[in-house]
Amino acid sequence: MKTEKERIALYIPTPNRSSDYRTMAPYFVRITEQDEIRNMFGWDDQQCFSDLRFYAQWDRNAAEFRAYGWHLEYDTVTVRTSAAAGRMAKMLRKIESLRDSLPVSPTTFGQYVTLLTAGLGVKLAVVPTAGSASFYDYSERKHRFLKIGLESQQHTCTHCRRVACGNGQS
Repeated sequence: MKTEKERIALYIPTPNRSSDYRTMAPYFVRITEQDEIRNMFGWDDQQCFSDLRFYAQWDRNAAEFRAYGWHLEYDTVTVRTSAAAGRMAKMLRKIESLRDSLPVSPTTFGQYVTLLTAGLGVKLAVVPTAGSASFYDYSERKHRFLKIGLESQQHTCTHCRRVACGNGQS
């Protein structure tokens, strides 16, 4: 079964708050026909999205919130076929090309994520809203599904610092 890009979503987890230098790492998931959230691992047709994550850091002790160190990379690389390796290499070239041709120079991490995600053809984001903090079982949480597109590239919520969270604060 081929996973369509419309069924791939950017999952925006709660930022890691376990240290003074916090991290944020949105990643890609697939959405089933029943709207269930599943990891990308094992879906050879979309191997190029498996373990692909955005990263940013910030210092919680800083007077002003300012994310730094933005990048998009493969978290762990597990490649079982040369075809999958070729798709991943092609994805890295596409990401590099997208970064070099962004319509604006991103001023926030949220804008950077939105521009690259939209450029990759992914049109949906998933944000956890309530439930267990488990990273392993999406069914234990409630989620909100958000559309990603060029119309949302200018909105990064100042309230929660997430891309297009929908609460109206920009």
